[in-house]
Amino acid sequence: MGEIIRHKFDLNDKPGWLKIRTELANQGRLGGSDIGAAVGDNPYKSPYALWCEMVGLYEPEDISDKEAIKQGVMFEAAVAERFAKESGIGVEEVPYIFTNSDAPHLFATPDRLCLDGESGLECKTAKEIVMKKFPRGDFPQQYFDQCCCYLKVTERKRWYIAILIYGVAFNIYMMTTIKEEADRFNYLKTKVDGGEILTPEESEEWQKQNWLVAAYYVDKEALDAVELAAANFVHRVNEGKKGNMDVWPIEEIDGSESTARALAYSNPRPKPSSVVTFDSAEIYGVQDDGNAFVDAKGDEVCRLVAQRIECDKTIKMREKEKDECDNKLAAIMKDKEKFVVPGCSVTYKMVSGRETASVQAVKAYFEAKGEKIPDGMITKSDDYRGIRFYPSRKKA
Repeated sequence: MGEIIRHKFDLNDKPGWLKIRTELANQGRLGGSDIGAAVGDNPYKSPYALWCEMVGLYEPEDISDKEAIKQGVMFEAAVAERFAKESGIGVEEVPYIFTNSDAPHLFATPDRLCLDGESGLECKTAKEIVMKKFPRGDFPQQYFDQCCCYLKVTERKRWYIAILIYGVAFNIYMMTTIKEEADRFNYLKTKVDGGEILTPEESEEWQKQNWLVAAYYVDKEALDAVELAAANFVHRVNEGKKGNMDVWPIEEIDGSESTARALAYSNPRPKPSSVVTFDSAEIYGVQDDGNAFVDAKGDEVCRLVAQRIECDKTIKMREKEKDECDNKLAAIMKDKEKFVVPGCSVTYKMVSGRETASVQAVKAYFEAKGEKIPDGMITKSDDYRGIRFYPSRKKA
């Protein structure tokens, strides 16, 4: 067991909480909400995007004002209260961020700790459409990663995840470090789901835990793997801060939106007329005003460009096929509004026309009146770099 340190803050002081969290991150630690991104399990933030943030190459978007985030914060207390009512296990909000000497690259910011002294609780809210991706009673992998982090740091025996699915369900899952506990629950659940009759002792036992949707055993190797993943990621961050960008090879750059956004805002503005021509499979060294040196494999660049052009051709071909299917279905449906086929339904409804406004016309209107355009009427996003392809025309 390691030494668990409690970093105290005022529960009503969000800036104070954020300050401690930032200090711990600067010391080379990842929080529970970071670890999923670091290992590639977060669909909203890629490992590369998180790395850019921690290195200081990219200022992440402030999402605190987004409606989904606001509702998640607002419903957290309600989720905790519902969990306590369903499970009979009391919970408390604690004014601490936890670190552990046996997990030097992690920190934990639990939503609640359970009054049994052995458990913790993570409160989540989700849309039905998100949870439909997990039809077997599972939940998003980044939730699992987050709770593994908390189990490792706090050294508690189990962690519960309570998920409020808006207007549909309230699901509670248990992650436990006690194998017999998970095995016993799963044994009873299998019997119940299969319609088998429980013994009086089993029935009494089941009544005490039938509020659980599923139980998962988490062994020591899984918890140690979270710390190891964090250590490896932090090493890359530290190397990046030293200016060593080779710790993130091209092969590990993925196609996610978050990676594209991080690249668009972290890469420097292009210098005018900075053109590099690749026409063979040699390695080119391109000197850039004596300030930077770019090594790029000509064959890799050419391969990626060729692959991208081929993707464009495939997409256009498939789009044409899709449009043809749509048109043929529309011709068949005539005055019918909906077709239902096995596994799918197709609608053919009236769609409201989209209203648009000309920015130039709005500017001209207010300019003619000699008035200033009201704040917020015209907004402009930040400039960023974007990839564009211009295939060469073949000579006849």
